[in-house]
Amino acid sequence: MINSTYPDIEKLGLYSPEAAARLIRTRANRVRYWFKGTNKSDPLWIQSATATDQNIQLSFIDLLQVRMVELLLGGGYKLSAIRKAIEYGQNVLEEQFPLLSKRLHLEMRKEVGGGFIHFQSTRAMAQTTRVTGDQFEQSPTGQLILRGVLDVKPVANIYAAAVSLQSSVEYLQDRPIWKIAPTISANVVADPKRNAGVPILMGRGLPISVIAEQASIYSDQEVADDFEISVEDVQDAKRFTRHMAEPIPLRHGHRTSHHLSGTA
Repeated sequence: MINSTYPDIEKLGLYSPEAAARLIRTRANRVRYWFKGTNKSDPLWIQSATATDQNIQLSFIDLLQVRMVELLLGGGYKLSAIRKAIEYGQNVLEEQFPLLSKRLHLEMRKEVGGGFIHFQSTRAMAQTTRVTGDQFEQSPTGQLILRGVLDVKPVANIYAAAVSLQSSVEYLQDRPIWKIAPTISANVVADPKRNAGVPILMGRGLPISVIAEQASIYSDQEVADDFEISVEDVQDAKRFTRHMAEPIPLRHGHRTSHHLSGTA
């Protein structure tokens, strides 16, 4: 899962909403809404990569978190509940990417008792405490502290579901890589440090688009010989390309193939 071990990942592998949507198999306007919000709703989170108001850019970590939102929606969770889980993780537990954090899920499981967590939070700190009621008070350093009791069982459920959906993300020494469609092509990955995060052949760095383009002209064996890869690698690239070209299914009535326990 994502943590401070990978501090530079936020700046790597920039994607437009259109490019992110193609990889995640969703609609670009949905990605824009999650990042820009509307007059009546805030963004789900602030994008990591530097961009203007007119030019949304997603980092590799943004891409993984957008993917997680899409999977949770497909699993029956409501966007309002996902928003609360993100806000709680960021503001109370100080986790920048809560849907990607295994540590956060483990802490929630430890702290949740009877569905409630007692918390104390400041702008710079979040920790559990044994208090009741809702009140603001001033700390010895002059900070305003919100003390209260919050029902976070729905939040914990979302974190648990997010952890269970991370099986397609693997970790190298200095970064995560994403197996984009492991049931279609297990060797196709997105790696933030190779070819700007576009789909590549795992272990080789060859862009899948290049392999598939050549395979549309020459035989699989010829392409394999040219790139010094296996025929199976070429077929993986072709299969992945066909999959990505298929129409994006409507979410209405759709559930992910993963089993998610309960809804929030």
